[in-house]
Amino acid sequence: MIHRILIVEDEQLLAEAMKEFLSSAGYDVDCASEREEAEALLAHYPYALVITDLALTALGLAGVDILDSLAGQAKRPKIIVYSGHPDPDLESHLASHGVDAFLQKPQPLGELVRVASELLECRA
Repeated sequence: MIHRILIVEDEQLLAEAMKEFLSSAGYDVDCASEREEAEALLAHYPYALVITDLALTALGLAGVDILDSLAGQAKRPKIIVYSGHPDPDLESHLASHGVDAFLQKPQPLGELVRVASELLECRA
């Protein structure tokens, strides 16, 4: 079974690198650069995993809105927040939103693939 992953990242080069890394590991990967695009994809495809940045705009943490919309889904995908947003209380706040893993940017993409694989193995 090939797992489908959604990457929500507004930095295009990083999103492309993440997609390439995850695709080479055997996953079916889609990318969205903004909240509205991510929500449209989530409404139409069954994702096993969502990897999202929090700061999708210069004005705020639009990634938290995505987490809120995922919380209401009957079969919620696993969630990795991959963000450079420095906040010591962030991990506990994200746990209350159902986040399965938090990775601070910058992080080697191999580590992202490792965490994604672990979460998806638990799902199978």
